[in-house]
Amino acid sequence: MKYEHKTKEQLINDLAKLHQKIAELKVVQAEQKRAEEALRESEERYRELVNTFVDGVVSINHKIRITLWNPGAEKIFGYTKEEILGHSMMKIVPETKRDAMEKGFAEFQKDGSGPVLGEALEVEGVRKDGTGIPIELSISARKIGEKYIATAVIRNITKRKQMEEQLRKTMEELKIKNQELDDYTYTVSHDLKAPLITIQGFSEMLYKKYKDKMDKKMVEHLKRICHASERLERLISDLLKLSRAGKKTGKNKNENIKPIVEISLSHFESSIKEKHINVKLTPEFPTVHCDISRIMQVFDNLIGNAIKYTGSQKKPEIQIGWNKQKEYYKFWVADNGMGIKEEDKERIFNVFSQGSAVTPEEGTGIGLSLAKKVIESHGGEIWVESKLGDGATFYFTIPIKISFTQNG
Repeated sequence: MKYEHKTKEQLINDLAKLHQKIAELKVVQAEQKRAEEALRESEERYRELVNTFVDGVVSINHKIRITLWNPGAEKIFGYTKEEILGHSMMKIVPETKRDAMEKGFAEFQKDGSGPVLGEALEVEGVRKDGTGIPIELSISARKIGEKYIATAVIRNITKRKQMEEQLRKTMEELKIKNQELDDYTYTVSHDLKAPLITIQGFSEMLYKKYKDKMDKKMVEHLKRICHASERLERLISDLLKLSRAGKKTGKNKNENIKPIVEISLSHFESSIKEKHINVKLTPEFPTVHCDISRIMQVFDNLIGNAIKYTGSQKKPEIQIGWNKQKEYYKFWVADNGMGIKEEDKERIFNVFSQGSAVTPEEGTGIGLSLAKKVIESHGGEIWVESKLGDGATFYFTIPIKISFTQNG
């Protein structure tokens, strides 16, 4: 075996290269150590963070085995970390959902995607004692090697579900009470009509037969009785309409709105002519799925209001129109009258409330609340935009794809 003889200079050069490699290895080792320490610190911070979560944090590997289980999960499901780590996720999944989960997880392992990722899902879990528990979970995924693992953040929503159930019961009770109130209003209003008719009949008879034999004061009193009876009749009539406003008539179907508007305008023909009101309509109106008799009540009230609020306008005008929005039709009835005070805009939709410019003799304060009830029962909204002295525009909407929700 032959050995290569090197000169002193060559040996010194080789030794220098060796020292350089050793120095480079030490740098690499130092960097690796720092990386390992950083990773360890990161993992410790992650564990600390996960352990402070009130919500449960659970990870599973490609075999659906639990690899991470924080104190939040322990509190929700009752299993300690020692009891659950390494076990199948199926321990906390209802039996009826296990087959679906296995199939879904198998699909997830193909490419790490799935319909439940990135969404908050409300499902049922199973506690250690076998009882069910409503939970909300959000699932994320990451790839380790060739396999995918999933991590879920789990929240106990028992209290939320209890509150939702309580709210449902309260709404159901409120619905029943409202129905009872409507029925009571209808019954009382209907029963009041009989004695009122008697009062009206005898008052008119007395006035016609004895007005020439009574002094002026007695005649004035009798007139006031007749006027009060007429107002009470209007009030009872409006109460009856209001009690029926949210009920089905069985006639809800596709209706063109233009004939409804024209018929409603005909109800006020004499007032429109008397006040010389210029009425403007959009050329065409849409066909809407609605209860025609109820929607006509809405137009009757809005047009009637527009006429009342014309005030002393020299050139009174009423505009009735519509446009199509993304999910609903928007209608309006506008006037150029005296307008509505800012503080009246919400109040006028309440029962027995009127604008401050309308006297009790002009209205009962029920018309707009009736309109509101009808429109809301159709799934729409109603509101007013106005400035005092600059007219008012009443808007209402009816959904294009309507789900008819009236009470019957």
